[in-house]
Amino acid sequence: MSESGQSWRREFKAHPAEARQVREWVGIRLAHPDAPQVANELFVSVLGSGTELVEMTLSTAGSRTRVVAAGSAELSLLQSHGPGFSIVNGLSVTSGLNTDGRGLWAHLDTAREDGAVSDEYLRAYKELYDHALTCRDCPTNCADGAALRQAVREAR
Repeated sequence: MSESGQSWRREFKAHPAEARQVREWVGIRLAHPDAPQVANELFVSVLGSGTELVEMTLSTAGSRTRVVAAGSAELSLLQSHGPGFSIVNGLSVTSGLNTDGRGLWAHLDTAREDGAVSDEYLRAYKELYDHALTCRDCPTNCADGAALRQAVREAR
């Protein structure tokens, strides 16, 4: 028996203010609690490449979800494996660089045993998110951000 699923695709302007729209768009379409944050990190990484548009693609099949962000410019090592990609790796089952080097993808799975989200995780995640929105040094040079990211990992 084959698994059914859905796909959505949307282009966003390559501007930091669009990140909020990306998170909202993903949050409406995907039930996975980490999907908006993963999409945000992928979007921001592609945004740094200098592309004019970032194409976001969401696909589901059974319990699996794939989030992809792609642009027209090739990603540098910093965009493809920088601090945001560490967050994506921590929240996804697998992740990687598109074969053309112009995008990033992540797979999420709702059927995993550790897929349940605790109140502790939600609190830690919200603290990290709120901090990252106001801190200019996050995530690379911020000890507070590093401690908050560690709290999120431990709460999972």
